[in-house]
Amino acid sequence: MSGFPSGVTVVTTQIDGRAAGTAVNAFTSVSMSPSLLLVCLAHDSRTLADIRSSGVFGVNILAQHHADLAMRCASKAEKDRFADVVLTSAVTGAPLLGDAVAWFDCEVESVVAAGDHAIVTGRALAAHAAEDVSPLLYHRGRLAPLQPIDG
Repeated sequence: MSGFPSGVTVVTTQIDGRAAGTAVNAFTSVSMSPSLLLVCLAHDSRTLADIRSSGVFGVNILAQHHADLAMRCASKAEKDRFADVVLTSAVTGAPLLGDAVAWFDCEVESVVAAGDHAIVTGRALAAHAAEDVSPLLYHRGRLAPLQPIDG
């Protein structure tokens, strides 16, 4: 699956007054009306447990300048992944990256087991897209900026 280039997101939630989250590239739109999206998280993910507890989550589509944050959020290390990150919130209180390519503020619609992951469907209660911000891409285990096509 790593041969399929994708965008990179950080899925966030807030639990006990602290931001929690993980890097995710399994993200897609499900429905326009109602506005539904999904993310896939490993069953043993701390973030999945936190989302189940809080009932809300944010999906932040990372920009090129978020490569370090993506690596921190992909790590299994126990640390405050958001220590130096400016976070905001919208409707649900889920932490959001104001400087992301786009973000979605969601309440959990459903959680369905699928193999070693859970498919978390969220209803987007608020969304924002930035102008002229280039996304971060993931391909074959590497992060890369989007390269314009000449011609």
